Amino acid sequence: MRRGLMGESRGERPRPPAGNGLAITPAANYHRGVEAMGVNIMRITYALAAIAALGVSPVYAACTDPGPAPNIPDGTTASANDIMTAQKSLQDFDQATNTYLDCIKKQHDAALAANPGISTVDADKLDKDESTKHNAAVESLNSTISKFNASVAAYKAKNAPKKPALKPPPPLPGASAPKN
Repeated sequence: MRRGLMGESRGERPRPPAGNGLAITPAANYHRGVEAMGVNIMRITYALAAIAALGVSPVYAACTDPGPAPNIPDGTTASANDIMTAQKSLQDFDQATNTYLDCIKKQHDAALAANPGISTVDADKLDKDESTKHNAAVESLNSTISKFNASVAAYKAKNAPKKPALKPPPPLPGASAPKN
């Protein structure tokens, strides 16, 4: 049988050198390559995931203002349907305001997180801007709620059932009439 350059015969795999028992077999070489490839694939996967995470970081567009406060009817002239419609509008306004408040909070937090080395002056400016928007929205909501509550109280007072005038009870039998 004719031998190749490294002592193997044609058509055979190379044989490990005899002796120390630490020889790397072809199967071991194959698995080492697969493991190394797996590590490289994992590194590439992590790198791609990190790049994707940076590209998809939460950047909030301008937050949508909740809009103007709903009209609250005058409780002394409003119908029950007007009060119920105002209540529904107020609930929608409350939900829109809370969504807006969440958005400006997330926007504020994202701006701070995106700039870890932000100066104190710039951080204070971001804080003041978020606080101003937050306070204005809360004040608008609270004043609208107060108007609605006053309107409901006026409606209830106007539409309260009329109580009949109280008459004094009749005198007990055998009792004399009160003296004036």
